[in-house]
Amino acid sequence: MQNPEVRRQEAEMIKKHWEGWVDTKIPALGNRTPRRMVKTKAGSEAVEALLADAERGAADAFTNAANLEGIRHVREILSLTKSPVTDD
Repeated sequence: MQNPEVRRQEAEMIKKHWEGWVDTKIPALGNRTPRRMVKTKAGSEAVEALLADAERGAADAFTNAANLEGIRHVREILSLTKSPVTDD
């Protein structure tokens, strides 16, 4: 088990990654930012598809939880309302 402080720092780095992701030009979005893409219905659907794919790409339990929290935060920032993908 990792040191709690290391886990806290790792979670903070993951959160910052996702916060920056909304303003990063993404090749899969035609080198446009998620923030720009969500201004249209088709763009919102494309961003949602990327987020859903990221949700399915879990690593270990801790980083998966931190990434899921980051993705939830992205949805808040971009005002996307789709709920996260579950395995149910």
